[in-house]
Amino acid sequence: MIPLLVETGKESDFDLCVVVDVDHQTQLARLMAREPMTREDAESRIAAQATREQRLAAADVVIHNVGTVTDLTKQVDGLWSDLISVHAGE
Repeated sequence: MIPLLVETGKESDFDLCVVVDVDHQTQLARLMAREPMTREDAESRIAAQATREQRLAAADVVIHNVGTVTDLTKQVDGLWSDLISVHAGE
């Protein structure tokens, strides 16, 4: 897991790039709920990162994180199972 993978331009160094995606409003709300900061500070932090479009363009697989942690875990577990299956078939 590399939080700034796209920002460093190293995504092509890996066999697979998985991006966990969420819309801007949800990203903003979650950031502000997790850390005490103003909306302006949260917007500034998000703006300093790769854009959503840049992250999605770098992705081989996109996991949409719009639900609960349980929903996200199910998606990750499903991806992991798929990857294990593909690797076992080689």
